Formats: sequence, structure tokens, C-alpha cells
Amino acid sequence: MAELLTTPTAPKDGSALAYAWGLTTPLAAAGAYGLATALAHRRWFRSLNAPQR
Repeated sequence: MAELLTTPTAPKDGSALAYAWGLTTPLAAAGAYGLATALAHRRWFRSLNAPQR
């Protein structure tokens, strides 16, 4: 029973960190792309509604 309490459940080789990065990097890239396109669309839309001089 003592072996179960002292044995770590996760490996200490960094694989969990690599797995987390692998999951979050594509999501962060997709979010950044979505934000960039939303801001570009907003700028384009505001240019259409700008008062004519």
C-alpha cells in the first residue's frame, strides 16, 4: 500500500506538458486568426459607414 501512495501518477519526462501544448496551440492559432479577421471586417465595415467629406 505504501508503494501506491509514493509512486507518482504522472511521468516526469515532460510528456504532459507537451500534450497540453499540442492541444492548446491549434486552438490559440484558430482564435488569433478569428480575432484578426473580425478586426479586419470591423475596419472594413467602418470605412463603408464613414461620413463622406
